[in-house]
Amino acid sequence: MAGGVVLRMFKAEQAAFDAASVTIAEALVGIEALPIFPREAEDILSMSSRERHMWLKDGR
Repeated sequence: MAGGVVLRMFKAEQAAFDAASVTIAEALVGIEALPIFPREAEDILSMSSRERHMWLKDGR
């Protein structure tokens, strides 16, 4: 699932589920604004360093 987080727990652990959900939501606030390193971009996009350099040269 792209762009989402799935958290599954037993129904009997509802309180723990709610606490974990809040913790995860708070940890993800603003994450989209954080910079990433070039190597991380390569991993995320499944591309080689050479491809990344060609993209930068093309202005992408």
